[in-house]
Amino acid sequence: MKKYLNSNEMLDILFVYHLADTSEKIVESWTSRSNMTKNEAKYLRTSITYAQKFLTGVRDRLDNKEQEKLSKRTIKASEKPIIFVDEWMKQRVMGTYEKELEIVKIGRSKFKKVALLAMKAVCEDCTDSFATCSLYDIFEDCLMPRADREKNCPYCFLSKEKEEQRQENLKRLEEEKRLRAEQKSKRKQRKQKNRYDEEDEIIEYNFKTRR
Repeated sequence: MKKYLNSNEMLDILFVYHLADTSEKIVESWTSRSNMTKNEAKYLRTSITYAQKFLTGVRDRLDNKEQEKLSKRTIKASEKPIIFVDEWMKQRVMGTYEKELEIVKIGRSKFKKVALLAMKAVCEDCTDSFATCSLYDIFEDCLMPRADREKNCPYCFLSKEKEEQRQENLKRLEEEKRLRAEQKSKRKQRKQKNRYDEEDEIIEYNFKTRR
């Protein structure tokens, strides 16, 4: 079983919650006017009981965060109950709702979490140019901090493995440079030594005495 509800399942839960809550009010209202028999009240109360058992069962198996979200939604549903409307009114209401969906309202801290996840998925070890990146303008417009490490894009950064590999390569290049300089210095010293030896060379002549 899943630990969360998708959008349609959440709407189903809200509908059952609203139905149970409304049924209780119906029993109270109808019985107060003596317009409901004992059996009718019993049947409706039984349906409420089973609906509440269903809601409790679903809620208890959800993750804690999902339970909190469900509680907030059901509280709002009790404050502003579900209203059934015809198709014409639905279009009027949903038209405004769809316009609202064009703009996502989210706090800076929550947006930053989403942006960092996007950077991890897209910007890490990326070799593409910022000019062709669909996320670049979004990050710029929302003033996301830049990494400014790579030449191809200010938001690109290297993974830990790639960064370690780069540092190792730099160390290797430095070591090779040091060895070349050391070898060059040794060759120069040998050359100078050979030159001095040639200048200070002592030539010995062996003369044999004639008899």
